[in-house]
Amino acid sequence: MILFLLFVVLLVLGIVYFVKAKKNNEPNDKAKKILMASLVFFVLFAIRCVSVDAFAMLGSIAFLIGIGYLVYCLFKKQSKKKALCMILAGFFIVGYAGCISDSKPTESTPKVSTAEKVEKTKKVEKVEVADLRNTDAQAWCDQNGFQLSKEEDFSDNVAEGGFISQSPQAGTQLEKGSTVTVHYSKGKEPTMEDKNALAKAESYSSRMHMSKAAIYDQLTSSYGEGFPAEAAQYAVDHLVADYKANALEKAKSYQTRMHMSRSAIYEQLTSSYGEKFTAEEAQYAVDNLPQ
Repeated sequence: MILFLLFVVLLVLGIVYFVKAKKNNEPNDKAKKILMASLVFFVLFAIRCVSVDAFAMLGSIAFLIGIGYLVYCLFKKQSKKKALCMILAGFFIVGYAGCISDSKPTESTPKVSTAEKVEKTKKVEKVEVADLRNTDAQAWCDQNGFQLSKEEDFSDNVAEGGFISQSPQAGTQLEKGSTVTVHYSKGKEPTMEDKNALAKAESYSSRMHMSKAAIYDQLTSSYGEGFPAEAAQYAVDHLVADYKANALEKAKSYQTRMHMSRSAIYEQLTSSYGEKFTAEEAQYAVDNLPQ
Protein backbone atom coordinates (compact mmCIF):
# COMPACT_ATOMS: atom_id res chain seq x y z
CA MET A 1 0.00 0.00 0.00
CA ILE A 2 2.90 2.40 0.78
CA LEU A 3 4.48 1.75 -2.64
CA PHE A 4 1.18 2.37 -4.39
CA LEU A 5 0.67 5.66 -2.49
CA LEU A 6 4.19 6.80 -3.40
CA PHE A 7 3.49 5.90 -7.03
CA VAL A 8 0.26 7.96 -7.03
CA VAL A 9 1.84 10.97 -5.27
CA LEU A 10 4.83 11.05 -7.61
CA LEU A 11 2.63 10.54 -10.66
CA VAL A 12 0.39 13.48 -9.70
CA LEU A 13 3.41 15.63 -8.80
CA GLY A 14 5.14 14.78 -12.08
CA ILE A 15 2.04 15.67 -14.10
CA VAL A 16 1.73 18.99 -12.24
CA TYR A 17 5.40 19.87 -12.93
CA PHE A 18 5.04 18.76 -16.55
CA VAL A 19 1.95 20.94 -17.12
CA LYS A 20 3.62 23.88 -15.34
CA ALA A 21 6.76 23.56 -17.47
CA LYS A 22 4.73 23.45 -20.68
CA LYS A 23 2.72 26.47 -19.62
CA ASN A 24 5.82 28.56 -18.80
CA ASN A 25 7.87 27.17 -21.71
CA GLU A 26 10.46 25.87 -19.24
CA PRO A 27 12.52 22.64 -19.46
CA ASN A 28 10.58 19.61 -18.11
CA ASP A 29 13.59 17.60 -16.87
CA LYS A 30 12.35 17.71 -13.29
CA ALA A 31 8.92 16.44 -14.33
CA LYS A 32 10.51 13.59 -16.29
CA LYS A 33 12.59 12.53 -13.27
CA ILE A 34 9.53 12.54 -11.00
CA LEU A 35 7.48 10.55 -13.52
CA MET A 36 10.36 8.09 -13.90
CA ALA A 37 10.48 7.69 -10.12
CA SER A 38 6.72 7.05 -10.04
CA LEU A 39 7.19 4.35 -12.71
CA VAL A 40 9.88 2.73 -10.57
CA PHE A 41 7.56 2.65 -7.58
CA PHE A 42 4.79 1.16 -9.75
CA VAL A 43 7.11 -1.63 -10.89
CA LEU A 44 8.12 -2.28 -7.28
CA PHE A 45 4.43 -2.40 -6.29
CA ALA A 46 3.67 -4.88 -9.10
CA ILE A 47 6.57 -7.14 -8.09
CA ARG A 48 5.52 -6.97 -4.44
CA CYS A 49 1.98 -8.03 -5.39
CA VAL A 50 3.28 -11.04 -7.35
CA SER A 51 5.72 -12.33 -4.74
CA VAL A 52 7.21 -10.98 -1.51
CA ASP A 53 10.27 -13.17 -2.07
CA ALA A 54 10.85 -11.67 -5.52
CA PHE A 55 10.42 -8.20 -4.03
CA ALA A 56 13.04 -8.93 -1.39
CA MET A 57 15.37 -10.41 -4.02
CA LEU A 58 15.07 -7.21 -6.10
CA GLY A 59 15.99 -5.14 -3.04
CA SER A 60 19.02 -7.36 -2.34
CA ILE A 61 20.21 -6.99 -5.94
CA ALA A 62 19.81 -3.19 -5.80
CA PHE A 63 21.70 -3.09 -2.48
CA LEU A 64 24.59 -5.18 -3.84
CA ILE A 65 24.79 -3.17 -7.07
CA GLY A 66 24.84 0.03 -5.00
CA ILE A 67 27.74 -1.28 -2.90
CA GLY A 68 29.66 -2.24 -6.03
CA TYR A 69 28.98 1.11 -7.64
CA LEU A 70 30.07 2.92 -4.45
CA VAL A 71 33.39 1.09 -4.49
CA TYR A 72 33.82 2.02 -8.17
CA CYS A 73 33.10 5.70 -7.41
CA LEU A 74 35.63 5.70 -4.59
CA PHE A 75 38.36 4.41 -6.89
CA LYS A 76 37.44 6.77 -9.72
CA LYS A 77 36.85 9.68 -7.32
CA GLN A 78 33.40 10.32 -8.82
CA SER A 79 30.17 11.46 -7.20
CA LYS A 80 28.80 8.84 -4.82
CA LYS A 81 25.26 10.22 -4.74
CA LYS A 82 23.73 7.64 -7.14
CA ALA A 83 25.49 4.75 -5.37
CA LEU A 84 24.19 5.86 -1.98
CA CYS A 85 20.65 6.21 -3.41
CA MET A 86 20.81 2.66 -4.77
CA ILE A 87 22.06 1.34 -1.40
CA LEU A 88 19.32 3.15 0.50
CA ALA A 89 16.67 2.01 -1.99
CA GLY A 90 17.83 -1.64 -1.72
CA PHE A 91 17.92 -1.41 2.08
CA PHE A 92 14.43 0.10 2.11
CA ILE A 93 13.03 -2.62 -0.19
CA VAL A 94 14.57 -5.48 1.83
CA GLY A 95 13.36 -4.00 5.11
CA TYR A 96 9.88 -3.42 3.74
CA ALA A 97 9.73 -7.00 2.43
CA GLY A 98 10.73 -8.26 5.87
CA CYS A 99 7.93 -6.25 7.49
CA ILE A 100 5.40 -7.68 5.02
CA SER A 101 6.57 -11.22 5.66
CA ASP A 102 6.42 -10.83 9.45
CA SER A 103 2.95 -9.31 9.32
CA LYS A 104 1.45 -12.34 7.49
CA PRO A 105 -1.11 -14.13 9.66
CA THR A 106 0.04 -17.52 10.84
CA GLU A 107 -2.27 -20.47 11.19
CA SER A 108 -3.35 -20.76 14.75
CA THR A 109 -2.93 -24.06 16.49
CA PRO A 110 -6.34 -25.56 17.17
CA LYS A 111 -7.21 -25.22 20.79
CA VAL A 112 -7.80 -28.37 22.72
CA SER A 113 -10.41 -28.19 25.42
CA THR A 114 -9.56 -29.12 28.98
CA ALA A 115 -11.93 -32.09 28.78
CA GLU A 116 -10.13 -33.40 25.69
CA LYS A 117 -6.74 -33.00 27.37
CA VAL A 118 -7.96 -34.92 30.38
CA GLU A 119 -9.39 -37.62 28.11
CA LYS A 120 -6.08 -37.97 26.24
CA THR A 121 -3.97 -38.13 29.37
CA LYS A 122 -6.39 -40.43 31.16
CA LYS A 123 -5.05 -43.97 31.35
CA VAL A 124 -7.20 -46.80 30.07
CA GLU A 125 -8.68 -48.73 32.96
CA LYS A 126 -7.24 -52.19 33.50
CA VAL A 127 -9.13 -55.16 34.90
CA GLU A 128 -7.81 -58.46 36.23
CA VAL A 129 -8.95 -61.33 34.02
CA ALA A 130 -10.95 -63.93 35.92
CA ASP A 131 -10.55 -67.71 35.75
CA LEU A 132 -13.20 -68.55 33.15
CA ARG A 133 -13.01 -72.31 33.65
CA ASN A 134 -16.34 -72.55 35.50
CA THR A 135 -17.68 -69.12 34.51
CA ASP A 136 -19.98 -67.95 31.74
CA ALA A 137 -17.19 -66.38 29.68
CA GLN A 138 -19.50 -64.33 27.47
CA ALA A 139 -21.40 -62.85 30.41
CA TRP A 140 -18.17 -62.02 32.26
CA CYS A 141 -16.65 -60.30 29.20
CA ASP A 142 -19.84 -58.29 28.56
CA GLN A 143 -19.96 -57.17 32.19
CA ASN A 144 -16.28 -56.13 32.32
CA GLY A 145 -15.94 -54.55 28.88
CA PHE A 146 -13.95 -57.20 27.01
CA GLN A 147 -14.34 -58.87 23.63
CA LEU A 148 -14.67 -62.67 23.70
CA SER A 149 -13.18 -64.94 21.06
CA LYS A 150 -14.17 -68.61 21.21
CA GLU A 151 -11.86 -71.23 19.71
CA GLU A 152 -12.41 -74.98 19.39
CA ASP A 153 -9.60 -77.52 19.49
CA PHE A 154 -9.38 -81.30 19.61
CA SER A 155 -8.39 -82.71 22.98
CA ASP A 156 -7.73 -86.25 24.18
CA ASN A 157 -8.22 -85.28 27.83
CA VAL A 158 -11.13 -82.81 27.82
CA ALA A 159 -14.63 -83.87 26.85
CA GLU A 160 -16.39 -82.16 23.97
CA GLY A 161 -17.58 -78.69 24.95
CA GLY A 162 -15.26 -78.56 27.97
CA PHE A 163 -12.89 -75.73 28.86
CA ILE A 164 -9.26 -76.19 27.73
CA SER A 165 -7.50 -72.86 28.30
CA GLN A 166 -7.77 -69.09 28.08
CA SER A 167 -5.54 -66.30 26.84
CA PRO A 168 -4.46 -64.20 28.65
CA GLN A 169 -4.31 -66.33 31.75
CA ALA A 170 -6.34 -65.62 34.86
CA GLY A 171 -4.89 -62.86 37.04
CA THR A 172 -3.50 -60.86 34.09
CA GLN A 173 -4.15 -57.11 34.13
CA LEU A 174 -5.79 -56.26 30.81
CA GLU A 175 -7.08 -52.98 29.36
CA LYS A 176 -10.80 -52.75 28.84
CA GLY A 177 -11.82 -53.34 25.23
CA SER A 178 -9.17 -56.01 24.73
CA THR A 179 -9.94 -59.53 23.52
CA VAL A 180 -10.02 -62.58 25.75
CA THR A 181 -9.72 -65.89 23.89
CA VAL A 182 -11.19 -69.06 25.40
CA HIS A 183 -10.42 -72.49 23.92
CA TYR A 184 -13.09 -75.21 24.16
CA SER A 185 -12.77 -78.89 23.35
CA LYS A 186 -14.16 -80.54 20.24
CA GLY A 187 -13.43 -83.87 21.88
CA LYS A 188 -10.93 -86.38 20.62
CA GLU A 189 -9.78 -85.99 17.08
CA PRO A 190 -11.74 -88.51 15.00
CA THR A 191 -9.90 -91.54 13.66
CA MET A 192 -10.31 -92.79 10.12
CA GLU A 193 -12.74 -95.39 11.48
CA ASP A 194 -14.83 -92.61 13.04
CA LYS A 195 -14.89 -90.64 9.79
CA ASN A 196 -15.91 -93.71 7.77
CA ALA A 197 -18.69 -94.55 10.21
CA LEU A 198 -19.98 -90.96 9.99
CA ALA A 199 -19.98 -91.13 6.18
CA LYS A 200 -22.01 -94.35 6.29
CA ALA A 201 -24.43 -92.84 8.82
CA GLU A 202 -25.00 -89.83 6.55
CA SER A 203 -25.78 -92.20 3.69
CA TYR A 204 -28.32 -94.21 5.71
CA SER A 205 -30.00 -91.01 6.87
CA SER A 206 -30.22 -89.25 3.52
CA ARG A 207 -31.03 -92.25 1.30
CA MET A 208 -32.92 -94.66 3.56
CA HIS A 209 -34.36 -92.16 6.06
CA MET A 210 -33.42 -94.28 9.07
CA SER A 211 -33.75 -93.38 12.75
CA LYS A 212 -30.79 -92.70 15.00
CA ALA A 213 -31.12 -96.03 16.82
CA ALA A 214 -31.50 -97.96 13.57
CA ILE A 215 -28.43 -96.31 12.10
CA TYR A 216 -26.39 -97.19 15.20
CA ASP A 217 -27.53 -100.82 15.03
CA GLN A 218 -26.73 -101.00 11.34
CA LEU A 219 -23.26 -99.57 11.88
CA THR A 220 -22.37 -102.01 14.69
CA SER A 221 -24.13 -105.10 13.36
CA SER A 222 -21.92 -107.96 12.29
CA TYR A 223 -24.42 -108.43 9.45
CA GLY A 224 -24.23 -104.73 8.64
CA GLU A 225 -21.19 -102.45 8.67
CA GLY A 226 -19.33 -104.03 11.60
CA PHE A 227 -17.92 -100.78 13.02
CA PRO A 228 -16.70 -100.67 16.63
CA ALA A 229 -19.18 -99.25 19.13
CA GLU A 230 -16.97 -96.15 19.66
CA ALA A 231 -16.92 -95.33 15.95
CA ALA A 232 -20.68 -95.89 15.62
CA GLN A 233 -21.39 -93.70 18.63
CA TYR A 234 -19.16 -90.95 17.23
CA ALA A 235 -21.08 -91.17 13.95
CA VAL A 236 -24.59 -90.84 15.42
CA ASP A 237 -23.43 -88.12 17.83
CA HIS A 238 -22.01 -86.01 15.00
CA LEU A 239 -24.57 -86.81 12.33
CA VAL A 240 -26.63 -83.80 11.29
CA ALA A 241 -30.05 -85.24 10.50
CA ASP A 242 -33.72 -84.31 10.73
CA TYR A 243 -35.14 -87.52 12.25
CA LYS A 244 -38.70 -86.20 12.17
CA ALA A 245 -38.38 -85.71 8.43
CA ASN A 246 -36.91 -89.22 8.14
CA ALA A 247 -39.86 -90.66 10.08
CA LEU A 248 -42.31 -88.85 7.80
CA GLU A 249 -40.61 -90.26 4.68
CA LYS A 250 -40.83 -93.78 6.17
CA ALA A 251 -44.50 -93.25 7.06
CA LYS A 252 -45.32 -92.09 3.51
CA SER A 253 -43.66 -95.22 2.16
CA TYR A 254 -45.75 -97.47 4.43
CA GLN A 255 -48.89 -95.57 3.51
CA THR A 256 -48.48 -95.62 -0.29
CA ARG A 257 -46.71 -98.93 -0.83
CA MET A 258 -48.08 -101.11 1.95
CA HIS A 259 -51.40 -99.26 2.44
CA MET A 260 -51.05 -99.34 6.22
CA SER A 261 -53.28 -97.46 8.66
CA ARG A 262 -52.02 -94.56 10.70
CA SER A 263 -51.99 -96.60 13.92
CA ALA A 264 -50.12 -99.46 12.23
CA ILE A 265 -47.62 -97.01 10.77
CA TYR A 266 -47.09 -95.48 14.22
CA GLU A 267 -46.44 -98.95 15.72
CA GLN A 268 -44.03 -99.82 12.92
CA LEU A 269 -42.12 -96.57 13.31
CA THR A 270 -41.66 -96.95 17.08
CA SER A 271 -41.17 -100.74 17.24
CA SER A 272 -37.82 -102.05 18.46
CA TYR A 273 -38.16 -104.63 15.69
CA GLY A 274 -39.14 -101.98 13.17
CA GLU A 275 -37.79 -98.48 12.52
CA LYS A 276 -36.93 -97.54 16.15
CA PHE A 277 -37.99 -93.89 15.93
CA THR A 278 -38.89 -92.07 19.12
CA ALA A 279 -42.54 -91.57 20.01
CA GLU A 280 -42.28 -87.85 19.28
CA GLU A 281 -40.77 -88.47 15.83
CA ALA A 282 -43.37 -91.11 14.97
CA GLN A 283 -46.24 -88.88 16.10
CA TYR A 284 -44.94 -86.04 13.96
CA ALA A 285 -44.87 -88.40 10.98
CA VAL A 286 -48.45 -89.67 11.27
CA ASP A 287 -49.76 -86.18 12.00
CA ASN A 288 -48.26 -84.91 8.76
CA LEU A 289 -49.28 -87.76 6.48
CA PRO A 290 -51.46 -86.81 3.50
CA GLN A 291 -55.19 -87.14 4.29
